[in-house]
Amino acid sequence: MTRCASWAALASAAAVLGACGGDDEQVPVEKPAKLTGANEPVATRVVQRYVDAYFEEDAKTVCRLVANSVREQLDRDGGCLSQVERSFELGFKQDLTVDRSYRDGDTATATFKKSPRRVVVQLQDGEWRVIDGGS
Repeated sequence: MTRCASWAALASAAAVLGACGGDDEQVPVEKPAKLTGANEPVATRVVQRYVDAYFEEDAKTVCRLVANSVREQLDRDGGCLSQVERSFELGFKQDLTVDRSYRDGDTATATFKKSPRRVVVQLQDGEWRVIDGGS
């Protein structure tokens, strides 16, 4: 893979994974819209496992917790494990604690204590899977 193609794949992984952390204070962030919906404790646990796995640089768990569509995108760009491991090199990780998840139908949005980041999960075959790694 050429250096240019490698960087393109890495940029794609970061976009799909939502950079999965990072220093939110350096980027101006608009105040997020207020979320409504029932608390979803199972989605909350899945998101916490996801952000913990990313913080611990556990690519295998990150890939297991993302939605099929996300994994397929990463596979097209060189493989989920490879792309997630490369995203670790960017240094975009943060030790986050989920505050709660707001369910709206088959999706839930998790919010975090002391961070404006949000992670979105979706029910797929009865299991919550990450469709947006954070914004």
